[in-house]
Amino acid sequence: MADDSAQRDPSLAALTLLRLYQEEGSENAPYFDLIPGTGSEEMATMPDFFTQEELDLLQHPCAEKAKKRKQLCRDRAAEHGLKAEDVTWALCTVAQRSFTVLSPIDGVLRLLLPGIDMLNHDADSLHSFKVRWNIHGVFEGTFKVVAGSAVKKGEEVRICYGGSPHRPDGCGGDCVGDVAWTNDQYLQRYGFVDTSIGSTMVDGRFLNSDKGELVREALAQTTSKEDEALLKDSSLSVAARTAIGFRLHLKRALVAQKLAQAQLDKSGDSDLGEFKEAKPHILPDGVKEQLRQAGVAYNEVASGRGAAGGGKGGQGGDGGLRDLLMSAGR
Repeated sequence: MADDSAQRDPSLAALTLLRLYQEEGSENAPYFDLIPGTGSEEMATMPDFFTQEELDLLQHPCAEKAKKRKQLCRDRAAEHGLKAEDVTWALCTVAQRSFTVLSPIDGVLRLLLPGIDMLNHDADSLHSFKVRWNIHGVFEGTFKVVAGSAVKKGEEVRICYGGSPHRPDGCGGDCVGDVAWTNDQYLQRYGFVDTSIGSTMVDGRFLNSDKGELVREALAQTTSKEDEALLKDSSLSVAARTAIGFRLHLKRALVAQKLAQAQLDKSGDSDLGEFKEAKPHILPDGVKEQLRQAGVAYNEVASGRGAAGGGKGGQGGDGGLRDLLMSAGR
């Protein structure tokens, strides 16, 4: 069973990852050689590494979340005699490479799955990350990537990181698939903006809803034309360019959704454009207790290895990494 404290405090998993990363001669070295290391330019688009001025450029409440994560990393670094930038790197690495899964017993879990985490993002991908939960005396999960179409030799396989944007926001009682993400989630977790049409409309639905009021007010500080002019400045830092591009995309999404909603209103299908929230199904505590009394164990989750498949194995390697796989969170 994943450690609840690690799910609530992402810095705990970050500290474990950093310890494993800094170990000399570790069996995990081949894995760490494949991912961006400390000080890597690939991390420059993560808001956790933005200066205060660059965070202000986001014009979005997510800047406050980034500030809290930055402070959390500074606090943990001071407590353990570490460099704040190293702890921040570790936290961002866990955020970028962990998977959010819904366990029917433990609720929402975030796990590191080396191998599967090497797949890039495509919101329109037909391939998908799948989880199957089994109870055969022991509660365990099997993780794999399932091809949704034929894969040609040499073709890159991608998956959608945040749930298909082409399904309604909210499960309506049928929790099949993930709920589509808005771009503040993509930016905070991965450091990029998904400009696909599907994700753009997901942004627009949220921004035009009552819950999007604060974001609309923040975005109104500048116009799209002003943002476009700023992006022509070749001297902008990577972080500043990311922040301005992010807020510009949201403004475009806001306009696009208004136009789409007007068409839906005209056709009489206005409810199709409404923003809905997910209602995931999780086993109540009473059911969990009944399973415990029945002798069903769920303190181990089998992690699939490899980019194209999963299985019940994957128990080799350093014990610390195995523990991290079970408890990594953000």
